[in-house]
Amino acid sequence: MRYIFKFPDIGEGLDEGRIIEWHVEKGGRVKMGDPLCTMETDKVVTAIPSPKDGIIVAKFGKPGETIHVGSALVEIEIEADSSEKGAADSVKTEAVEEEGAGVVGTLEVAGNNIVLSASKEGVSATETGVSKKQAKVLPLL
Repeated sequence: MRYIFKFPDIGEGLDEGRIIEWHVEKGGRVKMGDPLCTMETDKVVTAIPSPKDGIIVAKFGKPGETIHVGSALVEIEIEADSSEKGAADSVKTEAVEEEGAGVVGTLEVAGNNIVLSASKEGVSATETGVSKKQAKVLPLL
């Protein structure tokens, strides 16, 4: 399966960056977190990490070229092992459209057979068993 990784919004409201140096070659193997390239924006010089494990099939852009947020940066051939194939087949990927600046990429939606782990975000302290000190209201004088 091929995955096209697009230049992400790295913050600060910037919409483009310049490729300084590639750290990968076409046909090279990468692991999630390995640096793909070094990008320079008006505010920062940073390494862009690989979002997935796989083999680099194509690189888009040369050192010195300007890439806009959301433009293709690399194409990665993703190899799923046999234990991941069953779960990967039941996960759908949908493009996410957002107004204004936001995360560039896709959103994974769980099918009927998949369970997503829950977080404690949005749960009140009393529901989690943690007691809060109650605030006192002072009368106005």
